[in-house]
Amino acid sequence: MLQEFSVTATEALLTYLAFAKNYKYPINIYQVAIEPHVRNLVEFLNMLGANIEFHIDHSITIRPSKISLDKKEFTIIGDYIEVGTYFAIGAGADDSEIVIK
Repeated sequence: MLQEFSVTATEALLTYLAFAKNYKYPINIYQVAIEPHVRNLVEFLNMLGANIEFHIDHSITIRPSKISLDKKEFTIIGDYIEVGTYFAIGAGADDSEIVIK
């Protein structure tokens, strides 16, 4: 169980366990962050062959698997915090119009 909902701790642990070869049983991690970019990382790792499953109670189960680093395409989601920054800058500007795509 993680001490708190930490994006960095969740992502680091997921990445480590996805590539680890020294366990042969499912590992459950409780109190994990489930922000969109954490979910995107799980999608990426699963595409490479990891076996990671989110649960509704903020837990994740990771099962032993083989990661394949073959060339594959993957789309990284946009940074919603960055979009908010641009919106705030635009809101603080003069009365001109701002469009964020």
